[in-house]
Amino acid sequence: MAALAGVAQSTVSYVMSGNRPISQKTRDKVEKAMRELGYVPDAHARAMISNRSYIIGLLTETTETTQGAELFPILRAIRATAKEHGYDLILMSSTCTTEDLADMRRLGKGNLVDAFIMLDIRHHDGRLKSAMKLGLPIVPYGDPGEPYHYHCVDSDTKAIVGMAFWEMHAIGAKKAVIVEDPRGDHEFPFINIFDRESVICAERHGIQLERFEAKDTRWQSFEPLTGKFPEWKGNGVCIYTRSPRTLAWIEQMMLLTGVTPGKDIG
Repeated sequence: MAALAGVAQSTVSYVMSGNRPISQKTRDKVEKAMRELGYVPDAHARAMISNRSYIIGLLTETTETTQGAELFPILRAIRATAKEHGYDLILMSSTCTTEDLADMRRLGKGNLVDAFIMLDIRHHDGRLKSAMKLGLPIVPYGDPGEPYHYHCVDSDTKAIVGMAFWEMHAIGAKKAVIVEDPRGDHEFPFINIFDRESVICAERHGIQLERFEAKDTRWQSFEPLTGKFPEWKGNGVCIYTRSPRTLAWIEQMMLLTGVTPGKDIG
């Protein structure tokens, strides 16, 4: 490989290990030679030398309320970003926090992963305190509301709600029908922010607020909305739902009952 790239063997090692800075021109030559030779680094050898696995553990919850249209774009984005930085992912899907902690201990203590990303963060999430004992970097996707020793990342739910109500105001909506998120007991911080900011933004823009709470995530739970369509049609009503799948179901129900989404009802 070094001969094909026209560099020293040590340079090839530095490119692969990242232990020394290498110019982009030289790096490109070595990587081109690797592609031409079909070379794939030995992951086990690299892990032994660097004491790193270059694998990130990704924890997510899958239950009867999980909505793929909401989750999959996040997973794809995490995977693509990890790949850009030379990492692979191990996806750990669980139905309870006990499974999460058991998986984290097994992978962490076995040196199979270098870090964890945790989705589905709840208020005062007990998993985080227990996970501190593993001694590995952990990034929660969501703010648990506790001063844990982690840097959390999250979507700006407050800004999202604000933009939605600004759009309602811009199209002349008089009433906003908020479809409540049917995810258990609302223990997820972003759902509470969604509810609270909806009230604040409705008052700010002078929009009447009405709530519809579905009992679960099945489409049948949203069917009662169709009884309201004749009353709302053409009267400045806008439906606002947080979930992409719920939105798709409601739009389909509109079409089946002779209501044009975005025109008759916002």
